[in-house]
Amino acid sequence: MPLRFELAVVWGASGFVGSQLVDTLSAAGWRVRALVRDLDSQRVKFGAEVDTRSLDMRAAPAEMRAALEGATVVFHCAGHGEETPASYADFVAGTAVFAETAKQVGARRYFQLSTVAVYGARRERDIGPAFPIQPRTAYARSRAAAEQVALEIYGDSPGRCTVVRFPMVVGPAMRSDALRSFFRALRLGVFLHPGEQDAALNCIGIRRLAANLVALAEMGPPVPRICQFADNVKWTNIAAIYARESGRSVSRIPIPGRLGRAAVSAMFGISVLGNRATFRNDAAIFTGVASPDTETEISELVRSTAGGPVQGGLISVTAVNLCARAGAGLLPLVVAWQFGATAVTDALFWVFSAVLFLGGAFSNALETVAVPWASRRHKNATHPAWLSAPSLIAVGIALAGGLIFYAANTWMMQSGLLLSGQSAQLAEAYLDQSALAIVFMMLAGLWSGVLLAHSAFVLPAVSLSLKWWGILVMILLLDASGHTALLGFSFLIGEVLRIVPLFAKIRFELALASSVAAWRAAAADFPWRGFAFTFLSVVSLHVNPMIDRLMASWLGNGAVSLFEYAWTISLAPAMIFTSGYLIIWYTEISKSVGLHGGHGLAQNVARLRRYIWVYSGILVFAVWAGTLALLEWGGPIGRMSRNDVTSVCEVLLMLTLGLPFALLNVGYARLLTALNRAPVVLTVVVAKILLNVAGNVLLIESFGLVGLAASTVVAEALSSAAFMLAGRRSLRARSVIFA
Repeated sequence: MPLRFELAVVWGASGFVGSQLVDTLSAAGWRVRALVRDLDSQRVKFGAEVDTRSLDMRAAPAEMRAALEGATVVFHCAGHGEETPASYADFVAGTAVFAETAKQVGARRYFQLSTVAVYGARRERDIGPAFPIQPRTAYARSRAAAEQVALEIYGDSPGRCTVVRFPMVVGPAMRSDALRSFFRALRLGVFLHPGEQDAALNCIGIRRLAANLVALAEMGPPVPRICQFADNVKWTNIAAIYARESGRSVSRIPIPGRLGRAAVSAMFGISVLGNRATFRNDAAIFTGVASPDTETEISELVRSTAGGPVQGGLISVTAVNLCARAGAGLLPLVVAWQFGATAVTDALFWVFSAVLFLGGAFSNALETVAVPWASRRHKNATHPAWLSAPSLIAVGIALAGGLIFYAANTWMMQSGLLLSGQSAQLAEAYLDQSALAIVFMMLAGLWSGVLLAHSAFVLPAVSLSLKWWGILVMILLLDASGHTALLGFSFLIGEVLRIVPLFAKIRFELALASSVAAWRAAAADFPWRGFAFTFLSVVSLHVNPMIDRLMASWLGNGAVSLFEYAWTISLAPAMIFTSGYLIIWYTEISKSVGLHGGHGLAQNVARLRRYIWVYSGILVFAVWAGTLALLEWGGPIGRMSRNDVTSVCEVLLMLTLGLPFALLNVGYARLLTALNRAPVVLTVVVAKILLNVAGNVLLIESFGLVGLAASTVVAEALSSAAFMLAGRRSLRARSVIFA
């Protein structure tokens, strides 16, 4: 062990490798000076014993000298996040000044950290420093240039400079998303493997690498000019580790090589499942030095990613949620077939939409904020009342909101601003029957959020299915028995059906606290401020369709229903996407931000954006083809006339154009919420409301329902641009994302 007065300087100490190296050096007895780009970054969390200083790649030689003064060993771990010519030039020039300064101040050892990517794409076994370098990417070229600069500077004293090459570094806090993508793919229970049994991932555990670097610094001469640390872990072993840690069985299914690799890469973003190249590991130069095992660190990554046994894969989650959404989607279509577009359906759909508007905002907001809260709270709960207090407060909020909602709706109908005649009378009756459903919706949102936080995706989806299919069955039964005046009770019954299985699952966390102080502590722990912002944001997101329906009621009886039919069909593709992928995506984003500061967030967001555009393009084409075929046919459907069908088709063609923008809005709203940017979400959606209202006023007189739809699409498109800009700025504020 070195003496305490020996100083190790680590440049790039806020990075994944650098931060672990600082901790390992400190534990080994070194004095450590950590050089970082931004002292205020959340990634700089070293103890008081570490001398932390700021050093930029463009620092002057005098600044470099001050940062390196007194160093015995120097590690250059710094990188550059942007692949631009200017960034490349700064990195190479900064490395030259840094290496020269380290030599001038008399550092005994200088280590330039590099990558095996400098060898280029190879298929050989046991690749090592004897192989010529052929860097093909901007990242590899910059590291190769930095290697060359350092080796040239120390050309007259080669024993003082060592280039250290290594492959992907793995561990729970890794920022690359490659392995997490692989784990997400394994949730399906199968390992689609376009490679041989011995195909391997070239990697090394973060603690293993740091331990080897410290051992390299402490070893006596001769020190190698180029050293390489690498493990080659078979993909079949990684799949077995995932199966063991997640509690799921995984079956390997070989698929054709080149075609299979292309397909897997497109679906999951993994392009190296067939890799057979291996890299030499020089750890054998140490004697009597034990370092952590890479496969152990992969196991820890699985546990941090999966959060325990995975209870619902992408297919099962999507399938069960689609069962729920199918009930929601069929409801307006069944009503259209049964009733057509009349005063009865106008009343039914207004109340139906209004109850979902407020109750759904409560439910979605609680579900959203409960996911990260419950992940943390469940582990820290010291008594079973941790969920009781928030549940009781949620009921109180729902009752207060329901009363205001009821009064506002009644006033609008009685004043003539909304509906008229028989439709207004029926709507008031339906409102009396279903207002209490808001309370159950709020509890359901809170409790399903708690379950989602523990990756229990299926049960909330099952309960949602019970709700929608229950509503549909009740409407048909009431209509068949001639009790159409009681249709409002179907909403209430559906919400009760939804909450029953949720209550059965979490009833043990609902015991009352033993004291008022304990109850207050449990209540105060819930993120109510975040809930308030999220609630307002969700309300704002749904104001536009409510305004559209309200203004549609000015066009006469049946207009609200026609708009509802088109709106429901246009939402079907969005429901498919949000029912599966977006639920899991948001849950993983929340966990990543909460546990790891958001490692791999940029890749996740890029993947979401790519999936949305591809998915939307296919679905928009399919919906348009079906709608145009229906227009060509031109016949009536059920009790809907030919003109009604034509009106619905025209509105649908317009609304479908907004699908990609609507999905982008939802995805970025959830991203910003997870990043504690709920006020930004609120600002954007309020602007969207104003745009939509302005468009409605301008277009309703000339274009009717189609004009309302057009203004919605324009508002969605403009707000998605604002969301993406806000999202990018928020990501850039977290420099960890681009490291």
